[in-house]
Amino acid sequence: MTFHARLSEARSALNLSQTELGEAVGAAQSTVATWERGKNEPDLATIRRIAKVVNKTPEWLAFAVGGDTPTDMVAISEIDVRATSGPGGLQEALETDSAAVRHRYMFPRSEFRAAFGADPDRVRVLEVIGDSMLGTLGPGEKVFVNVADIVPSPPGIFVVWDGLGLVLKRVEFVAHSDPARVMISSDNPRYKAYERLLGEAYIQGRVIGSWQRR
Repeated sequence: MTFHARLSEARSALNLSQTELGEAVGAAQSTVATWERGKNEPDLATIRRIAKVVNKTPEWLAFAVGGDTPTDMVAISEIDVRATSGPGGLQEALETDSAAVRHRYMFPRSEFRAAFGADPDRVRVLEVIGDSMLGTLGPGEKVFVNVADIVPSPPGIFVVWDGLGLVLKRVEFVAHSDPARVMISSDNPRYKAYERLLGEAYIQGRVIGSWQRR
């Protein structure tokens, strides 16, 4: 396999456009296109930057030698919430490599665990849609969701199935309720809080971090 074929394959595997790859390494889309057509090749310093973005070793990308994947890296998938359905939608999307996966982000495994205190294999990325958490999370922001944490103790922001789709809400136990009930609320005062039995809240995972893509 030639360099241009390895580059195209690695980029496509992460659903990166030529423009997105170029922006990440400081090159124009047209330059990336010439690399992938085999018209020319980047210098080794640029290949190292490309390799980091596409989660490949520079040696494999440039010369097809050694292993292709760096050690201690993990791919965290971004799930398209609009492609999910039903109260198990997010969980089901996590278990399959389906059209619900919009993108994959690469992180050093040990650094991610240290920063967020969660197993990165059980974390997914979602885009904030709507304004129910306005003031805390705005439309277009990305959030990390730990799907292994579905019990609201302590309280926090969770992904919840509301009967129509997946939404971000604050969830906390109602004190002394038996059977256990939870209060589900928004940070935007336009939306009223409501209660559900714990088993009917359909909690999908806890939000453990966020960032705004620029």
